[in-house]
Amino acid sequence: MQELAPEYILNFAEQLAFVSAFLGGCSAAFLVTLVVIKEKSRAIQNCIKSIALASCFFVITVFCAAMLMITLNTNAPENVINSTSVDMARMILVIAFIIAIYSFLFAIGISGWIYSRDVGKYTTIVAGISAVILTWGVLGF
Repeated sequence: MQELAPEYILNFAEQLAFVSAFLGGCSAAFLVTLVVIKEKSRAIQNCIKSIALASCFFVITVFCAAMLMITLNTNAPENVINSTSVDMARMILVIAFIIAIYSFLFAIGISGWIYSRDVGKYTTIVAGISAVILTWGVLGF
Protein backbone atom coordinates (compact mmCIF):
# COMPACT_ATOMS: atom_id res chain seq x y z
CA MET A 1 0.00 0.00 0.00
CA GLN A 2 1.23 3.51 -0.75
CA GLU A 3 2.52 5.49 2.22
CA LEU A 4 0.33 8.51 2.87
CA ALA A 5 0.81 11.33 5.35
CA PRO A 6 -1.23 10.84 8.55
CA GLU A 7 -2.85 14.27 8.06
CA TYR A 8 -4.07 13.23 4.62
CA ILE A 9 -5.53 9.97 5.94
CA LEU A 10 -7.16 11.88 8.80
CA ASN A 11 -8.83 14.35 6.42
CA PHE A 12 -9.90 11.49 4.13
CA ALA A 13 -11.40 9.60 7.08
CA GLU A 14 -13.29 12.70 8.28
CA GLN A 15 -14.82 13.23 4.84
CA LEU A 16 -15.81 9.58 4.40
CA ALA A 17 -17.27 9.49 7.92
CA PHE A 18 -19.50 12.47 7.14
CA VAL A 19 -20.61 11.18 3.74
CA SER A 20 -21.16 7.63 5.06
CA ALA A 21 -23.15 8.80 8.08
CA PHE A 22 -25.39 10.87 5.81
CA LEU A 23 -25.87 8.13 3.21
CA GLY A 24 -26.26 5.51 5.94
CA GLY A 25 -29.14 7.54 7.39
CA CYS A 26 -30.70 7.85 3.95
CA SER A 27 -30.28 4.10 3.44
CA ALA A 28 -31.89 3.30 6.77
CA ALA A 29 -34.87 5.55 5.98
CA PHE A 30 -35.15 3.95 2.54
CA LEU A 31 -35.00 0.48 4.15
CA VAL A 32 -37.72 1.25 6.68
CA THR A 33 -39.95 2.62 3.93
CA LEU A 34 -39.54 -0.57 1.89
CA VAL A 35 -40.09 -2.89 4.84
CA VAL A 36 -43.43 -1.21 5.63
CA ILE A 37 -44.77 -1.92 2.13
CA LYS A 38 -47.11 -4.90 2.27
CA GLU A 39 -46.41 -6.08 -1.25
CA LYS A 40 -43.81 -8.86 -1.55
CA SER A 41 -42.66 -8.46 -5.14
CA ARG A 42 -39.24 -9.59 -6.34
CA ALA A 43 -38.20 -5.97 -6.93
CA ILE A 44 -39.02 -5.01 -3.34
CA GLN A 45 -37.17 -8.03 -1.93
CA ASN A 46 -34.05 -7.30 -4.01
CA CYS A 47 -34.22 -3.62 -3.13
CA ILE A 48 -34.48 -4.44 0.60
CA LYS A 49 -31.48 -6.79 0.39
CA SER A 50 -29.39 -4.24 -1.47
CA ILE A 51 -30.24 -1.29 0.76
CA ALA A 52 -29.72 -3.37 3.92
CA LEU A 53 -26.24 -4.26 2.63
CA ALA A 54 -25.55 -0.59 1.89
CA SER A 55 -26.75 0.51 5.34
CA CYS A 56 -24.56 -2.01 7.14
CA PHE A 57 -21.47 -1.18 5.12
CA PHE A 58 -22.00 2.55 5.65
CA VAL A 59 -22.00 1.83 9.40
CA ILE A 60 -18.74 -0.13 9.01
CA THR A 61 -17.26 2.80 7.06
CA VAL A 62 -18.19 5.26 9.81
CA PHE A 63 -16.71 2.97 12.47
CA CYS A 64 -13.42 2.53 10.58
CA ALA A 65 -13.22 6.26 9.90
CA ALA A 66 -13.72 6.98 13.60
CA MET A 67 -11.02 4.45 14.42
CA LEU A 68 -8.64 6.21 12.02
CA MET A 69 -9.49 9.62 13.44
CA ILE A 70 -8.77 8.41 16.98
CA THR A 71 -5.57 6.63 16.00
CA LEU A 72 -4.17 9.47 13.87
CA ASN A 73 -5.00 12.22 16.34
CA THR A 74 -1.84 14.14 17.19
CA ASN A 75 -2.68 13.86 20.91
CA ALA A 76 -3.17 10.08 20.81
CA PRO A 77 -1.07 8.10 23.29
CA GLU A 78 1.77 5.99 21.88
CA ASN A 79 0.04 2.69 22.67
CA VAL A 80 -2.97 3.74 20.52
CA ILE A 81 -0.89 4.55 17.46
CA ASN A 82 -0.22 1.34 15.57
CA SER A 83 0.60 1.33 11.86
CA THR A 84 -0.88 -2.15 11.39
CA SER A 85 -4.27 -1.07 12.74
CA VAL A 86 -4.13 2.11 10.62
CA ASP A 87 -3.43 0.12 7.45
CA MET A 88 -6.16 -2.43 8.25
CA ALA A 89 -8.73 0.25 9.09
CA ARG A 90 -7.81 2.16 5.95
CA MET A 91 -8.27 -0.94 3.79
CA ILE A 92 -11.59 -1.90 5.41
CA LEU A 93 -12.76 1.72 5.18
CA VAL A 94 -12.25 1.89 1.42
CA ILE A 95 -13.67 -1.58 0.70
CA ALA A 96 -16.73 -1.00 2.90
CA PHE A 97 -17.42 2.38 1.32
CA ILE A 98 -17.15 0.97 -2.20
CA ILE A 99 -19.52 -1.92 -1.39
CA ALA A 100 -21.93 0.48 0.32
CA ILE A 101 -22.03 3.04 -2.47
CA TYR A 102 -22.53 0.47 -5.25
CA SER A 103 -25.23 -1.32 -3.21
CA PHE A 104 -26.93 2.02 -2.68
CA LEU A 105 -26.86 2.74 -6.43
CA PHE A 106 -28.13 -0.78 -7.16
CA ALA A 107 -31.07 -0.22 -4.79
CA ILE A 108 -31.84 3.09 -6.50
CA GLY A 109 -31.81 1.30 -9.84
CA ILE A 110 -34.20 -1.39 -8.62
CA SER A 111 -36.51 0.99 -6.75
CA GLY A 112 -38.22 2.36 -9.85
CA TRP A 113 -39.43 -1.12 -10.83
CA ILE A 114 -41.60 -1.16 -7.72
CA TYR A 115 -43.62 1.72 -9.16
CA SER A 116 -43.81 1.00 -12.90
CA ARG A 117 -41.90 -0.29 -15.90
CA ASP A 118 -41.17 3.21 -17.27
CA VAL A 119 -39.91 4.50 -13.92
CA GLY A 120 -37.90 1.29 -13.52
CA LYS A 121 -36.15 1.86 -16.84
CA TYR A 122 -35.37 5.44 -15.86
CA THR A 123 -33.97 4.62 -12.40
CA THR A 124 -31.92 1.76 -13.82
CA ILE A 125 -30.38 4.03 -16.46
CA VAL A 126 -29.68 6.81 -13.96
CA ALA A 127 -28.12 4.39 -11.45
CA GLY A 128 -26.07 2.74 -14.21
CA ILE A 129 -24.74 6.08 -15.46
CA SER A 130 -23.95 7.07 -11.87
CA ALA A 131 -22.06 3.81 -11.33
CA VAL A 132 -20.05 4.33 -14.51
CA ILE A 133 -19.16 7.91 -13.54
CA LEU A 134 -18.29 6.80 -10.01
CA THR A 135 -16.04 4.03 -11.33
CA TRP A 136 -14.41 6.45 -13.74
CA GLY A 137 -13.78 8.89 -10.88
CA VAL A 138 -12.41 6.23 -8.55
CA LEU A 139 -10.02 4.92 -11.19
CA GLY A 140 -8.62 8.39 -11.72
CA PHE A 141 -10.40 9.74 -14.79
